[in-house]
Amino acid sequence: IETVIAESPEIADVAVIQEGSGEDQRLVAYLVAREEKRLSVNEIKDRLKTRLPSYMVPSAFVYLDHLPLTPNGKVDRKRLPARTDERPDLQIEFAAAATDTQKFLVALWQELLSINTIGIHDNFFDLGGHSLLVVEMHARLQETLQRTFPVIELFRYTTIADLAGFLDSGSEQAVMDTEEVREKRAEGKERLQARFRRRKATMTTAG
Repeated sequence: IETVIAESPEIADVAVIQEGSGEDQRLVAYLVAREEKRLSVNEIKDRLKTRLPSYMVPSAFVYLDHLPLTPNGKVDRKRLPARTDERPDLQIEFAAAATDTQKFLVALWQELLSINTIGIHDNFFDLGGHSLLVVEMHARLQETLQRTFPVIELFRYTTIADLAGFLDSGSEQAVMDTEEVREKRAEGKERLQARFRRRKATMTTAG
């Protein structure tokens, strides 16, 4: 994976690690740009998809000024920083949620993806989503909405805007701004914060 990424002339150095475990497990690529203009996540993934199977394409990309090295000049993977909850560098301009359904989906994606800011036109997979998270999202949506629909629809509607449009395609909005939904948003935010505390604690211990 590192060899393929390093073939891009815009990338000066790269290190790929496996982060997390179970459903939280994902590949994270740490990049050093050769020039001031950085490749966006979309651009990097589009290139990698032509060379690597989908399961080998990292779900998250982190730019650094330089990679930490050991005294003998090798990449010190234990000193690579933990990912932040910031929105990755995408080609898509950020657009905030406007409807209740969009706001609900943003809160759900924030929890699933461990990202603090998500725009309604951001692609779930460009944000780091993968098939296991799609399955979890499908179960959560069906439970909250009290309705069933094929999981394939989540691979078809990969942005908040498109998915909200699909969910709201009935005679009434799929998700209303009820007390129950507000409670679920709050619970999701607490779980998101707890997940980041665990990740930072793990990285500190590893260092």
